[in-house]
Amino acid sequence: MRGNRILLTQDRAFRVEGYVESGQTFKPGQIVQYDYTLPLISGRPQAKVYTPGSDGAKPVGPYIVVEEDIHKGDAAIGATYAAGEHFFGCIPIMGCELNLLLQDYGTGTHARISAGDQLEVQSGKGTVQTVTGSPASIVAVAAETIPAPTSDSLVWAQWA
Repeated sequence: MRGNRILLTQDRAFRVEGYVESGQTFKPGQIVQYDYTLPLISGRPQAKVYTPGSDGAKPVGPYIVVEEDIHKGDAAIGATYAAGEHFFGCIPIMGCELNLLLQDYGTGTHARISAGDQLEVQSGKGTVQTVTGSPASIVAVAAETIPAPTSDSLVWAQWA
């Protein structure tokens, strides 16, 4: 993790807002997508954790990286958004630097992230992991090494 924010290059992303879909929770650094099949809330779309389309590739609509709610103060980077809550996010463009949520894998193939590793989104979780075989979509490249995460961690990365 670098800095104390999710988005590190402010000029390389589009800021968006929305509402967390029923039954979902979001953490800063997680990757989500709008669910256009649901009604708007206060003129904003609802969102759900990233799930690939039927072709296994990108989601319908853009990737959205959940940002911290700066109104929650110092603990914002670790604060969870609950179902129905208004959230802040960004749609990164190529070259954008951010901190992405890396799930705790325990032991095994994904127990280490190395600087330079290509990252893909874990379907249904919205966290990033190292590429496994032939990915449908590489979203970022790790800019730091994380030896063995023991809990959900943020990894500094550059959007691809």
